[in-house]
Amino acid sequence: MLRLRTARALTAAAILGAATLGAISFAGPTSAAIGTIKCTKLVGNLNTTVTLSGCNGNTGGASMAIPATNLATGGAIPWVNGQSTTVTLSANQTESDGDARGSCSVATTEFEATGTVTADTTGSAIVGGKAKAEACVNLTTGKITLEPGTALKLK
Repeated sequence: MLRLRTARALTAAAILGAATLGAISFAGPTSAAIGTIKCTKLVGNLNTTVTLSGCNGNTGGASMAIPATNLATGGAIPWVNGQSTTVTLSANQTESDGDARGSCSVATTEFEATGTVTADTTGSAIVGGKAKAEACVNLTTGKITLEPGTALKLK
């Protein structure tokens, strides 16, 4: 009889432990997704405006047209859903990720912009978090795109 009670108690503890572990595991990935905006496409002109698209988070999926300088030195990124994220950025030709030239075409120059998220109304980016983008710029035409295989990340 004592063995049966002990077995039941151990079984109950194991089930409770598994349920608790499952709840903790379930909460982990959900909270990990919070705090990041990632945009996979950038189109526009260095001399006028650019637009981001393929964006996740509470952005509506894309930005409104913004001055290209906002991605070079920083500024507000207004999203199509009425929210906004503000960043400070510094752009230069120094690579920090080790791919040297990256995969920009020969007709373009690669720039890397890094900085900080300074304000956010989307709830999807962390104020004080990192901002980074790698862009290919045709210095003759002004055409600007993200480096193939990269994304603008605000986290």
